[in-house]
Amino acid sequence: MIPICLEANNSDTFKVLQSLANSISSNVQKVNSEQRKSLHVAAVFACNFSNHLYAIAAEILLENKLPFDLLKPLIEETAEKIKNNSPSKTQTGPAIRGDKKIMDSHLKLLAGKKEYQQLYKALSQSIMNNK
Repeated sequence: MIPICLEANNSDTFKVLQSLANSISSNVQKVNSEQRKSLHVAAVFACNFSNHLYAIAAEILLENKLPFDLLKPLIEETAEKIKNNSPSKTQTGPAIRGDKKIMDSHLKLLAGKKEYQQLYKALSQSIMNNK
């Protein structure tokens, strides 16, 4: 069920909006302006940035004559895991393991793509900092 977040400047308006929202969703949340802004930035991290990372992955695969479809089961499995677990509890990969050898080999593969190397380093460091 798609969540609906409501914010109103008075209780009468909120009640009308809540009634309408409840008629189409069982997941209706009252939020204030600051919460709404936080939700938006969280959505950018969870959706916009992850989609951009999918595009980078697709480019890397295409350059190596591999179809993006090879990653779809892994992407789906990752999304499925967070339905019942905290994302921080389901993190996998070389950064969470502190596998510097693998990370260095990945950076070498990205040698011609400085921007991707920087992104790889920043994300890996963030994962290691949040173990």
